[in-house]
Amino acid sequence: MSPTVFGLVFLCALALASVTRLWLAWRQVRHVRANRGQVPPAFAQAISLAAHQKAADYTIAKNRLGAVELVVGALVLVALTLGGGLQALLDQWAQLFAPGSIAHGSAFIASVVLLLSLIELPATLYRTFVIEARFGFNRMTPGLFLADLARHTLI
Repeated sequence: MSPTVFGLVFLCALALASVTRLWLAWRQVRHVRANRGQVPPAFAQAISLAAHQKAADYTIAKNRLGAVELVVGALVLVALTLGGGLQALLDQWAQLFAPGSIAHGSAFIASVVLLLSLIELPATLYRTFVIEARFGFNRMTPGLFLADLARHTLI
């Protein structure tokens, strides 16, 4: 299979998977919104309408952010693969370390992980300090967030 054909197959598969996930998220949001006004009968004794509506609003907010993350993730994937981002990183590290060496591979992997973490950071901050705070679920301070981020990075 030629690189061009492989690239087209890759793009089609990525587009199909992304569109399917976006469609499913849209269906879930539509269903949640349509049923927001009434607690399901099986839970009516245990959950108040206000709590049910809060859960519905939280689900909708998380799904919207998830859709943005999905699109950004797909674009980043295309940029790193077909756009040559991975090759550019590999070439950069080849200037410092012998290509194929453990140091070269380790630096490459670490830089990809760091890059992806930086790209995900705005959505993580928004989820934690905007969405979860809006619904009363956030107990994290910025200092604790940074400490957790540092621990996560080290692991």
